[in-house]
Amino acid sequence: MGRELFLDFFTEHEVPVIRKRRHTFLKMDDENAYILKEGVVKVSVLMRDGREFNIAYLKGFDILSMFKDAVVDCKFSSLMIRVESDEASFYCVSKELFNQLLNKHSELVEYVNTYYRKKLSETISRQELMTTRMVLYVHLYTIWLQYLEKKRVMEF
Repeated sequence: MGRELFLDFFTEHEVPVIRKRRHTFLKMDDENAYILKEGVVKVSVLMRDGREFNIAYLKGFDILSMFKDAVVDCKFSSLMIRVESDEASFYCVSKELFNQLLNKHSELVEYVNTYYRKKLSETISRQELMTTRMVLYVHLYTIWLQYLEKKRVMEF
């Protein structure tokens, strides 16, 4: 329901579409909201120490500006949106117009809130999985080191 309202609104207001090719970056400013229309993108943050932390791979209709708004409040250097498909297209709508749409349609506010909860839940689940795997790898590595130590002792 929310997606269709957004699409109808974008068509009605002739919101411009930006197209980007594979492995190019979308540069987002603070005055506009960016929504992935089609394609696949990688959302990551560049941390202050230079490491890149992947947040998600997104496909199809997705609100990218929410990631940017969330990253501004964190201790990261910058948000990066990189096109992973052959091409991706993005709606670029002024935040003022975007907020007018939200104020006009209360169901879109619920859609956006649900979006936030869903994305947060997915990120937490992914982080828990990565943490569990890391603990398992460390445990297996410790067992391997113990095995090698016993083997070395036995050879003497």
